[in-house]
Formats: sequence, C-alpha cells, structure tokens
Amino acid sequence: MTPHHQSFATLASAFILACTASADWSTSATAPTTLAGGVGEQSQPKILPIPSGGFYMSFYSSTGLGYDMMLARFDSAGNAVWGAPVMVADLSQSSTQDYGFAVDEFGNAGLAFRDDRTPVVQITAAKITLAGSASWGPGGAQMTANTADSSNSPKMCSLVGGKFGVGWTQGNKATVQRVSATGGKEWLIPYTMSDGTTAGFTCSDVKDDGAGNIIVAAVRAVGFSGAKVLHAQKLSPLGVAMWTSPTAPVFSTGSLQFGNSPPFIADGSGGAIFCYYLTGPLQSWVQRLGGATGARMFGTNGSSVTSTTTNERVSPTAVWDQSANRIYASWSEHVASTSMFGIGVQSFDGTTGARQWGNLGVMAAEMETVYSYTWAATGLTPSGPVVFFNRSTAAVNSDVRAQRFNAQGVAQWSTPTTLAQNTASAYRLVTSRVDGEGSVLLWEGGDTGTNDLLGARVGDDGVLGPAPVSNPADRNGDNLVDGVDLGLVLAAFASSDPVGDADQSGLVDGSDLAIVLAGWGG
Repeated sequence: MTPHHQSFATLASAFILACTASADWSTSATAPTTLAGGVGEQSQPKILPIPSGGFYMSFYSSTGLGYDMMLARFDSAGNAVWGAPVMVADLSQSSTQDYGFAVDEFGNAGLAFRDDRTPVVQITAAKITLAGSASWGPGGAQMTANTADSSNSPKMCSLVGGKFGVGWTQGNKATVQRVSATGGKEWLIPYTMSDGTTAGFTCSDVKDDGAGNIIVAAVRAVGFSGAKVLHAQKLSPLGVAMWTSPTAPVFSTGSLQFGNSPPFIADGSGGAIFCYYLTGPLQSWVQRLGGATGARMFGTNGSSVTSTTTNERVSPTAVWDQSANRIYASWSEHVASTSMFGIGVQSFDGTTGARQWGNLGVMAAEMETVYSYTWAATGLTPSGPVVFFNRSTAAVNSDVRAQRFNAQGVAQWSTPTTLAQNTASAYRLVTSRVDGEGSVLLWEGGDTGTNDLLGARVGDDGVLGPAPVSNPADRNGDNLVDGVDLGLVLAAFASSDPVGDADQSGLVDGSDLAIVLAGWGG
C-alpha cells in the first residue's frame, strides 16, 4: 500500500470538515450555495436527478495527493444527505479527463473514470447505492486489462435492470462494454468501432436507446489534421451493430473543432439527437438520427441554429421535449474580431428539424461589448427552455445568469435572473430539473487550483432560493403523495435522512410515516 492510500482516512476526515453538510438553496446572488469546497480544487461537476427525489453531484477533488473521484447526494432543497461526499476512488493523477456518470432506475449512481490505482492505467466503473456504499467493492469493476494501449475519457449510461453501458477510447478506437447489475462484463469481447480504414475513433458518448440497446457516438479522424466527423452506432444487448454498416455519420461535410467530443440525447424512440458546432465557419447545428436505421432526419448536414454565418456561434447545448416534439438549443454568439458577445436560443421541430423561432432565433442575452458570454447551459421547464450562461466583464469577474422562454420563444422574465454576482470566475455550468417548480444549476467557481463547486436553484418564476413550502407528505416533490413517498420514509426509517424526515425533527420515525399516510393521494 502506498503512502497515498495509507492517508485515505485522514483525507476523508479533512474533506468531511471542509464540505457543507447542510446547504439549502441561497436566496442571494452574492452568496450562492457552496456544495463542495475546502482545501484544493473541486472540479468538473456533473448533476443527475435521483428517481426518488433529490440529485447526485459527481466531481473531482484535489483535496488529497491527486484528483480523486467523488460523489455527493443532495435532497431537492440542496441539503447534503450523506453529510459529506463519498470518495469513489482515491487516485494519484495530477490532471483530469472527462468521466462517465449515470443513474439507474433504482437510484444507484454509476461512475466510469480513468483509474491509476493499478500498475497500468485502466478504465474502472463503480456503482454507488443510495446509502453511499460501493456496490461493486472499493476497487470497482475494471473495464480494461493491462495493456500498452492508452485508455481515456470514459462515458457511461444506465440500462434497464440496473445494468450499465460503458464507452471509452482504447488506443485510437472507440470501445464499448455492457456491464451487469453486479459489475460483470457481459460481452466477452467489447465492441470496437471501426470502418476498415486507418481512421481513429474517439468515444464521445454512450446512451441507452430506451429498449436496452446502447447507442455510441465517436469522433472519426484520419491523422491529426483530418476532418473530425461525428459517427454513431447502435448495439444490441449481444453487442451486435444494428445501424448502417460500418457507422452512421451525423453530418456529411465540415469538421468539429480539435478536441471537441459533443454528447448527445437519446430521443426516447430508439434514436439520438446531436448538438454540435463546426469550423469554417464556426456555426452550431442539430441533427437527429432515426431509431430504426440511424438515418439522418434533418438532412445530410443537420439543421443550423440560424440561416446566416455572419456571427460565430459555438459551444451549443440542447434539451429534448419529447411530448412537444421540440429541440431547444442555446449557444455563445460572437461578432468575429470584436468584443461583441451574446447568448442565442433556437427551437426546432423534432421531426423535420425546421427552425421554429425565426431564422436568427432569439437572444437570452443581447449582443454587447463585454469580455465574454460563455458556458450556455440549456434546461427544460414544463412550458419551454431555461438558459443559463456566464457573463464576464473581465477574466476574473463573472455573473451567472438565466432566462426562461415559453414554447413560442418569448422571454418569461423581464430581465435575466442573476444567480451569482461578481464572482472570481464561473465555468462548466451544468443544470438539471430536481423538483416540479424550478431548476438547479451547478458550476465551478473561484481561482485555478482552489475552485469550489457552487449551486443555485431558480424557480420557474425567476426567484432564487428553495421551492415554496409544499405538502410535507410529498417527500419527492412531484406534487403527489403515493407509494414513492412512503418508500422514501421506510427506506430512511430510524435515520436522520432529510428525504424521509417529513416533520423535520431530525429523526425518521412513526410521526413521518403518519404524515405520509395522512396525506395519501394529495
């Protein structure tokens, strides 16, 4: 055992002292909620809702001697359910890469990351239960074997039955493995994306198609200077390719920017929705691949967010409203060779890809002379999108803002809501819907090497802070008291878990059970 691993208990104790145990959403833009802080850097946050209520936040922490893989659980009010984050893997790496994060139907969290605890760096997958325990043991489940090929940038998706799909780049090939609920590899030989040429494929994302199949996306390139083109393939539970052989290109002409590996959205009908930007000129696009064959539904090159290329439009994010058959995308807009920036938003018909908000879209932040507008993050409310972004007047002076739109593209707040004001920096914005009346945004804030993870909740009315006081029997905040709420109380019985503590007494007991039963059906 190395000295780094011998210090696990000491590091964990220090981290517990450094982190916020009871956050609750701040109502002040000058004092956003700190979700993870303390010594070192907390970086690359991701957020996913838990089916029973609340959310997980995954991230890297350099509190110890390397960037460790961490996971925290919060209730919908922003309170830390576990008191302190769980250290998923005590790593020694001095830098970070992207990692995979998913939540299964039972509320277990899955993480896939680059693991240096073994003699040769491998890709490891871990499963963490709602109670914070490592379901697949402290070492997790290794996806790779000791090999001279480098293993990089893993991705992860949940599958029915508590299973997971894991994708990564092995050498210069996108590789996928299907993992059982107990952490076993279901495919004797993992799937490797190839088209029979010298092209390399870098894994970009993996998603469940809704029927137990895995969709994998990868960036294809021949050599360093070759065009970077998104490709996708669907894999059956047996690992058999289901779409056009060898792979389905997402767009026919143009190139992604070097190092860009955009994620995608499973459309719930077996297909996939992509949102990306291309170089020469710098413009953002959306594309949808049909579930049956992977055919491009929005033409050979997708649908551009506007009809012009006058301004640069980069770093888009998107959400999919399946019930309304609408895709919403937002992006950072820039007048080339100037200091004019803004944030644009567009809506697309989900079947044809036709732009719904005019040829230019609408602006969440009007063009102005400013240091930058960046990190557009798109969320979804019941009536339309909400767009978060960072407005910087200098390299170390940022405001985090948001604007909500209805389905017709009309701004719903008279001015953008400010979630954080005059922060040193704010980046890697990520958002999720964790209750029925508002959205949560997380971001990395502070100076390099000492960043904390901050967050805010904004209601659909544009007001910061916790959700309005609701029925205490409704433990998951879905405006219905049913078996899910009863299950939360029973699962937390005799503990101090706030998810089950209906009367806020600090103990989940018969009183909480009585509150849920009395409110049944309400």
